[in-house]
Amino acid sequence: MKKTVTVIFLLLATVHFAYAQITLKTEAEFANFESISTESVFVHFNSSVLLVGEYLYYQFYCLNTDLGHFSELSKIGYVELIGKEGEVIFKHKIVLKNGLGNGDFFIPTTVNSGSYKLVAYTNWMRNGKKELFFSSDITIINPYNGDDSEITSKKTIIVDSLEGFVVDQIKDDKPILVEDAQQEYPITFYLSKERFAKREKVALKLLFDEIHDFDLGNYSLSVRKKNEILEPSKQNATNFIKNSSSRNTHYTSDGLSTIYLPELRGELVSGWVSSNNMKTSVKNVNVCISIPGDSYFFKVIKTDEVGRFHFNISDNYSSDMMIFQVLAPNAQDYKVQLKESLVDYSGLSFHEIELDTSMKQVILQRSIHNQIENAYYTFRPDSLKVDSPTQFLNKKEKKVYQLDDYTRFKTLLETVVEILPEVSVKKIDKDQSAILVQGYDNVSLSDLPPLILLDGCYIQNHTALLSFDARKIKELSVFRHQFVFGPQLFRGGLVISTFEGSNYEQFYDENIFSFSSVVKTQLDKRYYVQRYNPIEQEQKRSLLPDDRLQLLWLPKLNITSKETAIEFYTSDVLGTFEITLEGFTKKNKPISVRKTILVE
Repeated sequence: MKKTVTVIFLLLATVHFAYAQITLKTEAEFANFESISTESVFVHFNSSVLLVGEYLYYQFYCLNTDLGHFSELSKIGYVELIGKEGEVIFKHKIVLKNGLGNGDFFIPTTVNSGSYKLVAYTNWMRNGKKELFFSSDITIINPYNGDDSEITSKKTIIVDSLEGFVVDQIKDDKPILVEDAQQEYPITFYLSKERFAKREKVALKLLFDEIHDFDLGNYSLSVRKKNEILEPSKQNATNFIKNSSSRNTHYTSDGLSTIYLPELRGELVSGWVSSNNMKTSVKNVNVCISIPGDSYFFKVIKTDEVGRFHFNISDNYSSDMMIFQVLAPNAQDYKVQLKESLVDYSGLSFHEIELDTSMKQVILQRSIHNQIENAYYTFRPDSLKVDSPTQFLNKKEKKVYQLDDYTRFKTLLETVVEILPEVSVKKIDKDQSAILVQGYDNVSLSDLPPLILLDGCYIQNHTALLSFDARKIKELSVFRHQFVFGPQLFRGGLVISTFEGSNYEQFYDENIFSFSSVVKTQLDKRYYVQRYNPIEQEQKRSLLPDDRLQLLWLPKLNITSKETAIEFYTSDVLGTFEITLEGFTKKNKPISVRKTILVE
């Protein structure tokens, strides 16, 4: 990994940036590019047939194709659901930790019935053929909007033949263990029985035949009602590795003028600065990015010779708003634009959907289950794994003023004069004023501006800010040290936090360029696990209807011992449920195990 990082930094130091890409010019640059390990992606998702009102859950596995273990190269993964006309139903950015990440998507009623493609990749993989992206067919059925033009109606169902897979068979309603006959897995499922009543606890044990370091790894587990609707083929981890080994996954620079950068340190955001005045140069212009919110982000970078810039965001942030500004006296002469690097999906092929008229009742019953579950979601919600808000200034020495502890003044100007001895206001001319922060070296004078953030957004217009209603301000933090952000120096800082947390919007002008359609990285979740407890406090909850089709979803199952115990409860839904385990050992050995149980 250290060698790979060194090679990448050599590339970055010598080549030309272009929208999260670099241009190769010399033989040494081409050689360095081709020496970096390649990546491949496998996605385990809960179902290839979904109705609107259901969740698509997925676990993202990024593998180092050359070295045979989880990739440590890319820190961001991409998951997209694509329609036949090339429309993007959703695009997710997934934070990858040691090659792993997960997410989910609630299928809204605005999505029409039809055939869709789930696609996953990393930015580094875009240097190879798109055929190497992970892709899998998904059928979506919308029984509400009446547009079923994409569904082919048949009188009889054609039995799905899944090449390379073992199809489950139920004889006399007795479920059997299903495993790939050509693959000997070091792990098996153990259940004390295979028939369960409604709302009964299922005790599942994952047993390794022998415990070795190479057997341990990372897996995802799904327990879901088996589809009674004909579903498209869905590859497992074992077949994914088999298919990958037969392909040439090496990236070659042949015919490439530019290559996509691996997102080695986090999310890459690229764009360019253009000039409204032909005489104004766009070279070496300082551009800042602000991402407001509780976990705000701020950074400054200098443009290249043609006005392009490239931000690397490694910190967590809480907003889907990105705000860009040019830091120059003549900022009104510039315009900032973002470059969204889209993938061309014109070559995708889609499966045909075939439904028998007898499926009408199955779809109706499944839709009823979904509506009931969604109606009672507030009683069984997933929860976000929210860390305490962190800012890059947290460790800096500061003085915090909680304004409720002081006499309230009408404007920020009055508050600065009456309460903040470290902050002063300088009159520039009749109509303009500047806020100054006194540094610790009281002798020296400087024309450097202070870093002023309002709810996480950088504010350049001090005159307008001084008129801001101070009664909206919760606290003020004063920093007296000098700050260095890339090419920009700031003398001290003033961070303003309001009660509402979004008052920066009133300072938008022609010099501020905000982008609210930027895809934000997915937040980590704890998925709800239904439990039935005899304690009186829990009995009230047990009176609620339980129409879960998805009994359990564990995207991050890290097995560290020979025996792992997992418990879950059945619901009020009867029928056959499938337990599916997918994942990889630490040595990149694929694991795919399935077992069915019956709820009666």
